[in-house]
Amino acid sequence: MKDVKKIDQIFEFDRLKDFHLKKTLEEWKNEIEEMDEVIRNSPWRKSRGYICNGKVKRTIWMSEGVLTYERTKFKRRVGKHWRTTFLVDDYFEIQKYSKVSYEFKAKILEKVAKNYKYEQIIDDFPRLPLNKSTITRIIAKNDFADLNEWDLTANYQIPKSSRDFDTIYISTDDCFLNLKENGVGVKYRVRLAILYQGLSRVPDARNSKLINKRIIYKLEKIKSITKNSVVSFSDLIRKKIKEFYGEKDWKLVVGGDGDNYIKGIADELGAEIVLDWFHLKMKLRKCFHFTKYKKDPNQVTLFQQIADFLKKHPMAAIDDFLKPLLESDFLKKEETKDLIRYIKNNLEGIKSYQKDWYIGCATESNVYHFVKSISNGKSFSVKTFKNLLALRVGWIDTLKPINLWHQEVEQKVDRKIDLKRWPIINQEEDKIQRGFLPIFNAPKSSGFAEILRKVIND
Repeated sequence: MKDVKKIDQIFEFDRLKDFHLKKTLEEWKNEIEEMDEVIRNSPWRKSRGYICNGKVKRTIWMSEGVLTYERTKFKRRVGKHWRTTFLVDDYFEIQKYSKVSYEFKAKILEKVAKNYKYEQIIDDFPRLPLNKSTITRIIAKNDFADLNEWDLTANYQIPKSSRDFDTIYISTDDCFLNLKENGVGVKYRVRLAILYQGLSRVPDARNSKLINKRIIYKLEKIKSITKNSVVSFSDLIRKKIKEFYGEKDWKLVVGGDGDNYIKGIADELGAEIVLDWFHLKMKLRKCFHFTKYKKDPNQVTLFQQIADFLKKHPMAAIDDFLKPLLESDFLKKEETKDLIRYIKNNLEGIKSYQKDWYIGCATESNVYHFVKSISNGKSFSVKTFKNLLALRVGWIDTLKPINLWHQEVEQKVDRKIDLKRWPIINQEEDKIQRGFLPIFNAPKSSGFAEILRKVIND
C-alpha cells in the first residue's frame, strides 16, 4: 500500500473554496458573453436599428472576486446623433461607469448597518482591492434617512410583545462633533433618544439587552439650532412612540444626565425623570483624592458608603457626609460644592431610584457610546455621517432601507432600459414580470441563453 498523505484541513478548505469561487465567476462570464451573442445575432436587434460596433472588455467587482468579460458595443442613430450602448449590461443590472456591482454594494451596506468597521469590511473581502475611500463613496451616494422613513411608514410591524408592557423608557443625551462641509469642519449636534420597554438577560438578534429597543435622532448644525428644539424633539418622540409601539396610555420615563433640556422633554411628555447614576457617581468620585492607580483604602471605603447612602437618602447624604467632610481636607472643596449643587438640582431624578418602575438608567453608554462607535474618532463629511447614522439606526429599529435602495436601483434600470424596446416574457406563463432581467427569475434548470433566444426570436 502506498503512503497516504496527511491532509491539511485549512489549506484544503481554502483551496476548494477558491476553486469554486473562480468557477462561479467563470460561469457568470460565460453566461453574460453567451447572452451577448444571442442579442447580437437576433432579428430583434437588427429590426431596432442597433448596429454592432466592436467589442469592449468590462471589469466589475462582485462580492467574491473580480469579474472581467467582453461584450458587444452597439450604436444606434437617434435623430442626427449616434448613441452607443451595451445591451447585455442592462439584463444583468450592470451600472454604467461603476466598477462595483449592485450585489457587492448591498453587502457592504449591510455590514455598515451592523456596525462593522471599515477595516473589518475590507478584511471580509480579501479577493478584492477594496479600500476605505471606495466604501465611503458607496455610503455617501444615497439618502438612507429618507429610506428609513419610507420603510417605517410602508413596511414596519409593531412588535407583538410591546403590548405586554406599560412603560416606555427614554434615554436621551446630546453629542457634539465636527463634520466636513466642502472640506471645512463644522460643529454639529446629534440629539439622540433611545427607547425601550425593559431589560432582558439575553441579547436579542441585534445584540441588545434592551427590550424592543428603538432609536430616534436629530442631526443639526449648531448655528441653526432654534430655541424651540426641546418642543420639536418632544413632538418627534411622541410621533415615533406611536409608530414604533402603537397607541396606548404609556407610562413614560425619561433618563439622562440632568441637563435642563432633558428636564424640559420630561415636562413636555408628562414623564417621570431619572438621573443617570453614572453621572452622579462620577461627580462623587471626583471629590476624592484617590486615583485609579493610587488608592487609599479608607477613601475607597468611604466613597462606597456615601454612594450607597446617596441613592436612598440624597439630602441626608449632604448633611451627614458631604458638608462635614467639606470642612476637612478629606474631600476636594470645589468638586464637593459642585456635587452638592448637582444633587439639589436633580433631587427628583435621584428619588426615582426607589420607585417600583425603576430598572436602572444607562444613558451614557446607550447614547454616547452609540455615536462614538459610528464616528470612531474619524472626520466624516456631513452626508457620509448622516448615512452611517441612518444605516445603523435603521438596523436597530428593524427597518430595511437597503431593500428600498435596491428597489430604487431596479426602478432606475427600468427607466433606463425603456421596456418598450425589450421583448417581455409573459408573466402568467413564465412568472417573469421584468422583461429586462429574465436570468434572475428563470429556474436554474433552464438555459439562460435558451430562454432569451426563444423570446427574442418569437
